[in-house]
Amino acid sequence: YDAKYNGLSREVCPAEIPDALAGQIQDISVRIYKHLGCNGLVRMDYIDSPDGIYFLEVNIIPGMTNASLVPKMVRAAGMDITGFLTEIIENA
Repeated sequence: YDAKYNGLSREVCPAEIPDALAGQIQDISVRIYKHLGCNGLVRMDYIDSPDGIYFLEVNIIPGMTNASLVPKMVRAAGMDITGFLTEIIENA
């Protein structure tokens, strides 16, 4: 709790990883999303280690508070959270 909500950890968004690795993870994510028949907003978590990429989970109800990753990702992408959520709702 303290790490997430009281500033005792550092979340980096977007991740500071090479473009090639980001592209690889995006490709894997698209395949998983389609294979599982996902719809709408999900968050996929990974660990990158020296011996490869490890897929951890699909979070089908990611948090939407200011401390959550999705709003941070939306802002990092230069998007407006209201516009982002409006598009999610309109495409539901």
